[in-house]
Amino acid sequence: MKIIILLTLAFFSSLFSSNLYLQDNVNKYDIGEYLSYFVDTTNQLKHDDILTNLAKLPFKKNTNKTFNLGYDWSGKNIWIKFNIINNSNNLIWYLDSQGSLTPDLLEIYYKNKNGVNIFESSLDSSGFHVNNLDVKPSFKCHFRKGETLILLKFNEGSSTPLPLQIKTEEKYRVDNNISFFIHAIIIGAILGLLLYNIALSLSTSEINYIVYIITLSIFIIQYLMYFGFGKILFPNFPMITLEKIKLSTMYLWFASYFAFSASFLKLKDYNKKYYYLNNTIIILGLILTILTFSIKNQFAGKGTIFFNPKVFCHYSSENTGLT
Repeated sequence: MKIIILLTLAFFSSLFSSNLYLQDNVNKYDIGEYLSYFVDTTNQLKHDDILTNLAKLPFKKNTNKTFNLGYDWSGKNIWIKFNIINNSNNLIWYLDSQGSLTPDLLEIYYKNKNGVNIFESSLDSSGFHVNNLDVKPSFKCHFRKGETLILLKFNEGSSTPLPLQIKTEEKYRVDNNISFFIHAIIIGAILGLLLYNIALSLSTSEINYIVYIITLSIFIIQYLMYFGFGKILFPNFPMITLEKIKLSTMYLWFASYFAFSASFLKLKDYNKKYYYLNNTIIILGLILTILTFSIKNQFAGKGTIFFNPKVFCHYSSENTGLT
């Protein structure tokens, strides 16, 4: 009976504990639910200021698996804290941020296994994204046995998603290799299709091949931006600009698909209602392509709702035998 009580207490204490326990038999941890955060609306506080006033600052507990404040605090420094208790024999762990976005800034502060204060940043001394053969920021950490307080400084000019994981070095390497392998296959397939359609367009007069060339070219840009490669291709661009490029190319893809498709060219003779609706979609796509760079991202992204009439028109034209 006494053992059952002790096990029950241990279970509930671990359930509601804010500490992350690193064990030998686990190689990956999602740490979103262990985080507390504080938004520095002045963007003036330094690491020492946070440590000095750690007990006074109004840190809020994050309750989700992924830390995400949406657009509410974009452009503000967000300080994140959490405790780890290293009960494993492994002293090398990786803090990995995986997601569709690459933060404008991610910094880590902690004491390593030798008691030395460690500071690392996702940016180099010139303010460019550090290319460490990883798409997203990651930090190789040397955690000591027992408890370690970790502080993160996070800034994102667009929205604020930050899916954080702690992994063993082996798990980190495997995940990273798999990720790059998948990206390489997809990009390789798209490039292959692009070259194939370029070759066909040079040997025939079919306009559909021009459609595929345009849409595939734009899709490559979208893919690279969406999965974080924008920071590698354009390290001096802020994330909000890369997000706008992603949204803009998406709208341009919508417009180009209809502007150059054979179905659209024939549609006027068969169904004027869909023809004018297609015209409206093309105009909307071009307007959103341009306006995306001058309005806030949370509003620019709402333009994706016009994807619905696009799909509707596409299937309607198929049903009339125009494709």
